[in-house]
Amino acid sequence: MGNRRIHRLNRYWAVLSVLLAFAVLGGSAIAQESTENGITEQQVIFGGSDAPDPPFDLHQSMLRFVPGAEAPPHVHGGPGYINVLQGELTLYEDGEQNVYHAGDSLVETPDKHYRGGNYADEDTILMVTYLIPDGEDVTTVVDDPESPNPPEIDPEPLAEAIFGFAEAPDSFDVVHTVSTLQPGAGTEPKTARGDTLITTVSGSVDLDVNGDSSLLAAGEAMLVERDREFAIENSSESEAQVMSTELVPDVHSVLPTTGGATVDRTMAMWLLVMTGAALLVVGGVLRLTSVRFR
Repeated sequence: MGNRRIHRLNRYWAVLSVLLAFAVLGGSAIAQESTENGITEQQVIFGGSDAPDPPFDLHQSMLRFVPGAEAPPHVHGGPGYINVLQGELTLYEDGEQNVYHAGDSLVETPDKHYRGGNYADEDTILMVTYLIPDGEDVTTVVDDPESPNPPEIDPEPLAEAIFGFAEAPDSFDVVHTVSTLQPGAGTEPKTARGDTLITTVSGSVDLDVNGDSSLLAAGEAMLVERDREFAIENSSESEAQVMSTELVPDVHSVLPTTGGATVDRTMAMWLLVMTGAALLVVGGVLRLTSVRFR
């Protein structure tokens, strides 16, 4: 009986440890992919954004690195949010090498030096968003003794768009979504949780915002403002792909309370961490007590 109780407490201890770890690591990127009704969607949520104060420019792009393509040594004027859609990216961050594969994501910061490229056998495709303070450059090439020669092959932008933000929430998540729509497929109407920059990468789509429809051909972009309802439809006879960057205020990322008000996510995360810590302490005391009186 005593041993069963100890094993049960050990299981509780392990579960609580995992929950606490998720609470502490909640600010990292979360990736998910789904396919339904002719639409394949890849989404990455970058939590706890350390974005610059407005005004800033949102630079959104989809880049293709063919085998051998490289980015020269460089720094950025603001944080960059990157997810690997296809292939493999080798990146040197202040000289430290990391290799990222399809489904991985990372955040580049303006205080570090970067260089990298595609040294594998297939194309690498990235979705990238940089938040650049007004007046700063997105990328500045720098000297690097370890890489003195310029790249022979540069990355190719498949689509890109820029939008300036004069105002922005104090704290928000950066949400990347890449949607591939088969002919005739369309999304259900949904409400933008934050300002959302939508760009057509290939093909063409109809973007309906609060009942007003616009045709977005490849390379064209439109901003859907927060709290507006929108839907995307591919009415053409060929496949279409769109990417979007959404700046979601933290307060919108938690469920409403029963009174209809929302709870700030930072406070909710703090309460979760404190609750988990308290439960761990109680679990430890109970385990020690069980051992003592076994």
